[in-house]
Amino acid sequence: GSELERAVGIFEALSAGAKKPIKVPKRRQKKGEKKPHLFVALLSDTHSSEVVDPVECPLAGPDGHNAAIGEARMREYFRSVALLWREQSESFEIPTIVLALAGDFMVNSLMHDDSSSEFAPMEEVQFVFQMLREGVEYLLEQTDADLLIPTVFGNHGRITPKQYHSRAASVSAEHLVYEMLAATITDKRVTWDVRPQIIKTLEVEGVKILLTHGDRTSGMGGGGFGVGGLTIPFRKAISRWNANEGGIGVALIGHFHTPTVVSGHPAGFINGSLVGATPYSQGMEIHRPQQWCFLVDLERLEVGRILPVWVD
Repeated sequence: GSELERAVGIFEALSAGAKKPIKVPKRRQKKGEKKPHLFVALLSDTHSSEVVDPVECPLAGPDGHNAAIGEARMREYFRSVALLWREQSESFEIPTIVLALAGDFMVNSLMHDDSSSEFAPMEEVQFVFQMLREGVEYLLEQTDADLLIPTVFGNHGRITPKQYHSRAASVSAEHLVYEMLAATITDKRVTWDVRPQIIKTLEVEGVKILLTHGDRTSGMGGGGFGVGGLTIPFRKAISRWNANEGGIGVALIGHFHTPTVVSGHPAGFINGSLVGATPYSQGMEIHRPQQWCFLVDLERLEVGRILPVWVD
């Protein structure tokens, strides 16, 4: 009997303890202390002047897409980036925005006859230049951050029928836009990285970032990836880059118009597009117009908050 009574007593004591609320001790944070973070904004595949007929492509929505819509979406992107930076700056110390320009801002229907643009090629160069210039100047006005702007060119901006592997930047109208921007926006808060590279790495506050458009990424061409979509081939690509480049923290690509995140270390982001559905993409997985922003915790050197940017 005494054994049973002892067991009942233990059970009652445990039950009483379980009813008490669990208290998690608060970390004491010094007044005004904010953890340092890096803010990364990825911008690519805007196809800003592309004409998509809503009758031909109903998935594009009732208005389809044209240069006016493309321009409005680009403005909304920069407005959202500034807003997100201000919101996150209330919690974290974020002195730098990395604005990664990853290509295919142009349509260039002269070389890509499966797409249509409202502009002739040189008019489109001027259009893209003006939109990006206004966007960068907007970030300077609306934030207190320094801007680091690395660039890679996409496949739509080339002025040759086939891709060049050597001196590829020399035949890219998009790379010319980047050079023009760097020569025009000379504010001390802006650092440009327009090195003419297909795969670019840069180190910021101890974080090694790899940036490439994605069209020349081995193992990721052609679509039809089956279960898991782009995730598995992207993971393999990140592993190769990590081995070749020596310890990257995050890899950024565009081209596939398919917002995808690979977590872990290194992490990876495949960007969406701003054009949305097109006749070319109708048989594929359709995504609403979206881009990525995210924070990197500079104490952990790992990706923290992930912030999708929708513009439609």
